Amino acid sequence: MASGFRRRRRVTAKERLTKIMERAEVKLNKGHHYEASQTFKTLVPRYVKTKKFSDAADLLREGSLKMLKHKQFRDALDLSTDLLGLSKDANDDQNVNEMIRESLVKILESFPSQRPLKQINL
Repeated sequence: MASGFRRRRRVTAKERLTKIMERAEVKLNKGHHYEASQTFKTLVPRYVKTKKFSDAADLLREGSLKMLKHKQFRDALDLSTDLLGLSKDANDDQNVNEMIRESLVKILESFPSQRPLKQINL
């Protein structure tokens, strides 16, 4: 006899990241920049606690790039700093650390050249 319960399909990390980014985009489009930033900052420790460092790095990279897209330079820099700090947590995982380095380069290259980091109101 069938119980009527369906098995949940396991969601991949990429699908989860896509869904988070979609929600953040909605918040940013509504002008709720702080809420979007806090979404990223809340989820990252969960990934770190379960040692999903590459997922945490993906989230911080994409979050930072999303903030830059919406001209939220301070939030982008804050998430980038968290990404740098993540390398300390993942110190034994060379693949993650390489991914973090590449991500930081991509983020820094994405800052507008006419507004250097030292001019961002920190």
